[in-house]
Amino acid sequence: MPRQYKALKCSLAIALPILIAGCAQAIPQASGSIIGAAKYTDVELYARVVNDGTAHGYTVFAERAIEVTVHPDSSARILVTHTSPAGFENASERMRWRSAGKPPFPSALRTGTQITLRADSFSFLPLPPRLSFRQVLALSPAPGKILSILQGGQRMPAGGVRSFYLATQLATLMAIGPVTGTVRHAAWNALMSLPGIRGCTGGRDSAGRIGRWLCIWTPVNELRILLSTTEQKVLCIQNLLTAPSPRYPGVPAGSLLETNTYMTATDR
Repeated sequence: MPRQYKALKCSLAIALPILIAGCAQAIPQASGSIIGAAKYTDVELYARVVNDGTAHGYTVFAERAIEVTVHPDSSARILVTHTSPAGFENASERMRWRSAGKPPFPSALRTGTQITLRADSFSFLPLPPRLSFRQVLALSPAPGKILSILQGGQRMPAGGVRSFYLATQLATLMAIGPVTGTVRHAAWNALMSLPGIRGCTGGRDSAGRIGRWLCIWTPVNELRILLSTTEQKVLCIQNLLTAPSPRYPGVPAGSLLETNTYMTATDR
């Protein structure tokens, strides 16, 4: 089992008992139902490039688990519940690090670190544009309108790059956003309609949840989205390197660059 997966399983074993419970300030929706804080846990593996653009550039991988509480005013509390030491994908990367004089690894947030974001700061999208708590609640249950909002003013060529971008946005929104059932269904349909997206093999995430993968490719990356087999729910998002890239020195094709395993109180 690769080093990243072993550490990620360890992170998950620690994060699972800390899944979010409780309720915060609530606001009414148009339907009259009450929406409280959006709460989730994100167990993340991520790549960091050191000495980027130099002959001694190298890539390290690290893991962390964070517990996030987002309030209706888009203020947020982020608690780092677990971190794992940075490490290397392979022996050649370790040699590259030694050749650079064994410089210190990039600094990272420590376990127990708490970050507070002021009102109107948090976005439920990983890429532009920003999408606040209230904007999520106001989304129209129409796939075309959701795609337009999630793309915002970003200009990009049609095809794989645009689909990759929008699939990342949709999957993250469905995983962590306080979306209504009708909006979730519309976002699901929007995801399935993207050009180039297709079903891959079934599988499970590092928390052991079974799902099926959706995949989409660009010339250098593959996006993999693990969907629940029983409901319209995103469990995990992965970004893989499909061809060697100077952006990630020493990392071979097929390597996992980033993964986010999302869990909410319903996953306990």
